[in-house]
Amino acid sequence: MARGSNNHSSGNKNSTTQEGGSGGEANNGANISNTTGVDGKNPVGSAWLFSNSGKAPDLQQQHKRRRYFQVNIEPIPSDVQETISKRIRQEKSLRFVQQEQKLKQLRSKLTDQRTKVDQARQWVEELERSKEQGLNDIRTAREEEHHKNMTETAERMKEKHKEVIEKLEEKWKAELEEECKAEVERRSRERQKLVEEQEASLEASAAVESEEASDMKAKIGDDAEETEEEEGEEKEEAVPRSVALQKEIDQLKAVVEKSNQNRVEMIWLLKQIIKAEEKQNSAMESKPKAKIATSKQA
Repeated sequence: MARGSNNHSSGNKNSTTQEGGSGGEANNGANISNTTGVDGKNPVGSAWLFSNSGKAPDLQQQHKRRRYFQVNIEPIPSDVQETISKRIRQEKSLRFVQQEQKLKQLRSKLTDQRTKVDQARQWVEELERSKEQGLNDIRTAREEEHHKNMTETAERMKEKHKEVIEKLEEKWKAELEEECKAEVERRSRERQKLVEEQEASLEASAAVESEEASDMKAKIGDDAEETEEEEGEEKEEAVPRSVALQKEIDQLKAVVEKSNQNRVEMIWLLKQIIKAEEKQNSAMESKPKAKIATSKQA
């Protein structure tokens, strides 16, 4: 019987604590009647059930005294229920207000974070724009420097090319002059040689003729007509020789004129080559300018 009464009392205790926990102040509103033992002595209330220690009395002493406890729970009155419900509603409203305040705080924090994110995004965009501008400036500076270097190299190459062409012209002129001089000297030597040979042959023929004439005069006293005819034949032979010499002189003059014409043609060809090379250099210089203009437009 003692065990059963203890179990019953513990079950009632649990039920009272659950109701008190749900109601906030249910423990204060519950009326727990004073209980007595079986023999009607030593009344026992809720002193040991809701004591500060919260410990039940010793079971052995309880068994010795044969005391049986019974807790009677009365229903909660209506005014207590109303106070409990009011308290619950107040707590709910307070919680709702607190939650709304927390939501407002979170929303304000979220807006602050969004503004910070927008500012950071703007800063990043500005940095990217400044970076692109810096890269474009560096690119344009490098292109201008490259164009400047290319123009300087082109001018240096043009000057070197002109110097080389001038040296070649001087060399070719000197070679042509030497060739012309050598050709003129050779022709003059040949002409002098021919003249000397012709003079020698004329002198030999004149000596032979004079010997023959003296022999003829000594041997035969021919008529003056025959002597005049012989002299006329000698004159006719001397005239064709002078004509041949004049022809050779004319041929040498033609060779000299031809060499001069070849020299003029060589100079003209050199000038044409220089003009073509200058055009090619100007075209090569205009190409990087066009590339830079197209890159700037892009």
